Amino acid sequence: MVMAQRKIINLASHVKGLIKSNQTEQAYRLLIGIRGIGAKIASLYLRDIAYNGELVESRVKDQRYLQPVDTWKIKRLK
Repeated sequence: MVMAQRKIINLASHVKGLIKSNQTEQAYRLLIGIRGIGAKIASLYLRDIAYNGELVESRVKDQRYLQPVDTWKIKRLK
């Protein structure tokens, strides 16, 4: 539904374009807006797109979105 509303045909290309144009947070927000995708999967996907898209990670704005965090362990420890 999210992709149809925004008229996104190819998610990987769209996300790569967002990362290249320093809109990493927007790419992350787009991904977590898709049903079934949480924070960890969104970060894994962004990291894979950056790596496979041959983007230089040190030049990516908001690099924290490329680092998946296992929230299950955090919740369990509380």
